[in-house]
Amino acid sequence: MPHSHDRGEQGVAQVLEIARRAKSSGVPTTISHAFCLDGREELAETLAEAKVALTTCALGADPVLPVGPLLEAGVLVGLGSDGVRDPWTPFGDGDMINRAHLLAYRTDARTDEELATCYEIAAHGGAALLGLEPARLQAGDPATFILVRAESVAQAVVDKPTPRFVVRDGRVRERPCR
Repeated sequence: MPHSHDRGEQGVAQVLEIARRAKSSGVPTTISHAFCLDGREELAETLAEAKVALTTCALGADPVLPVGPLLEAGVLVGLGSDGVRDPWTPFGDGDMINRAHLLAYRTDARTDEELATCYEIAAHGGAALLGLEPARLQAGDPATFILVRAESVAQAVVDKPTPRFVVRDGRVRERPCR
């Protein structure tokens, strides 16, 4: 996975070269960060045609992907942490609801739909990048989830509630302190 911090025209040139190579080889490719895409929504179609996916961590002052135009063009977008309390940043904690909150904040999400999109990217974007079906808590899905108290997905993204419990493979694994 290419990891691109370059900005401006140098970064754009690199992203376009990666897209060219991905398209000519037919190999789905993911670029991490792609800071140069901030304000470059016109590249979304090129990335979608080349089957280039993108990931972001939405942390700090670095540019964030233009999520709306990318998704509208059909680009797969994932969200994660650059690290968990590592030398890069002390703010990575592995909490994907917190990460959805950061993405919503950094992309100025305001409507329930925009907030839910940030959740979807956090909850299911990674699976989509790997070609996996999202877990939707339907019959046959793995019983792996985090239960939070919220009236809606949008409220969960905004409020970042503490999980009531964590279930992995059908077993309660953790009951966070209150």
